[in-house]
Amino acid sequence: MNTHRNLNQTPINFPIRWQRFFGEARTRIFIWYILLMTLFLSLSIPAIRQRLFLLVEGRVKEEYLKK
Repeated sequence: MNTHRNLNQTPINFPIRWQRFFGEARTRIFIWYILLMTLFLSLSIPAIRQRLFLLVEGRVKEEYLKK
């Protein structure tokens, strides 16, 4: 009987712990930080890569035309 009572309390406590965890300001700020950093990195890395390839390609064409 006591075991059955403990099993019933575990599911109730589990969401409350997660709610407390995600309810704290530090956690929400950290999650937003991670999301924004992921977004900006996923946008900036391809843009920088494209820019560098264009610069290198321009230099190669310029050197090729000089010869």
